[in-house]
Amino acid sequence: MRYSLFIFFFIWIVADASAQEFEGLRENLGVALNDAQDQLLPVFSQHGDTLFFSEDAPDGQYRIMFSVRDANNVWSPKRQYAPLSPMSDGSQYVFAALTKNQYLVNGIFSAPVNGRYPQNKGLSWGNSTKQAAEWKALPLDWFNTQVHGRFANAFIHQPSKTLWLSFSERNNRDIYICLPENPTEADWSKIRWSSPMRLPEPLNSGNDDTTPFVSEDGRSLYLAIN
Repeated sequence: MRYSLFIFFFIWIVADASAQEFEGLRENLGVALNDAQDQLLPVFSQHGDTLFFSEDAPDGQYRIMFSVRDANNVWSPKRQYAPLSPMSDGSQYVFAALTKNQYLVNGIFSAPVNGRYPQNKGLSWGNSTKQAAEWKALPLDWFNTQVHGRFANAFIHQPSKTLWLSFSERNNRDIYICLPENPTEADWSKIRWSSPMRLPEPLNSGNDDTTPFVSEDGRSLYLAIN
């Protein structure tokens, strides 16, 4: 009951605001990050001084890159973040940087075979304290077993410890939320998640609804709609 009340209250707050387009200033981060390659899904580190994103690589997959901002607000030339970008059968994306070394990434990885990591659908915690990252799959069986479904992206709202997902069960991608069943757990990799709940209209529009982002105070939900 506690979780049901929470999600009802959260949806009521977000749905109360009318949909708007972002009207703030947009600034190109420069040639140190942007070039002829595709750059996708930017995510800041916990302290905002490191930017992670994914870029298309020569092998046709997307690999995780990063850039560091100095005291003069200048971004360093981008580099591949090797610990979270192993040679695998799929692309890699960072969806959340929760601590200095713990990240929410796409894919569930198996032990390497001939130097490549088999990669399946799903989400994992990536821990990069060592030269080679260690992964722990999130227990989201409902999503991981959707044969005809298509997972798009995810977001962690740290103050409420809620997991937001964009997922296509049929044709269009919709926004779902998972609530923590043990919210006092300090280790993100040990949190148990509720079954994903699809947000109602008008938050899901009937078109593609993706890249959910919730403000720190929990009062604003940002997303992209085609």
